[in-house]
Amino acid sequence: MEGYDKAIEQLKSVLEDEESEIAAYQRLMLMTQDEFLRNSFRVILEDSVIHAEVVRGLVMALERIKTLRERTYGKTINGDLLKEVETHITLEANVGAVYEDLKNLIDVGSAIAILETLVKEEEKHGKILEKVLKVLKKEH
Repeated sequence: MEGYDKAIEQLKSVLEDEESEIAAYQRLMLMTQDEFLRNSFRVILEDSVIHAEVVRGLVMALERIKTLRERTYGKTINGDLLKEVETHITLEANVGAVYEDLKNLIDVGSAIAILETLVKEEEKHGKILEKVLKVLKKEH
């Protein structure tokens, strides 16, 4: 988990830089009335907001993953694994469809790119679960 700790610290540093950039581009927007300059600064400002929130989310996600790994390593519970996997195949497909629809509602390029990545990852999750389902059906 040492690698995660280093990554989290570096991401926190990057987050500070992104927050500084947000303030700087907001200030630059206010320093000019030129439409081209304001729009140029606005695009960078909006992307920087997305970057900052993604980095903040990554910090939280890595901290959560680290905790979940520590809590689940070597432990098991009882339940209907086959039924759970079938349910999650449907959920993954539904979430992917929502991400796909959301791309049409926004106009910030970096946010659209993130949604495209999320769609691909949900598709990957579905494929992994389909393979798991095949293994489980062979066992039962």
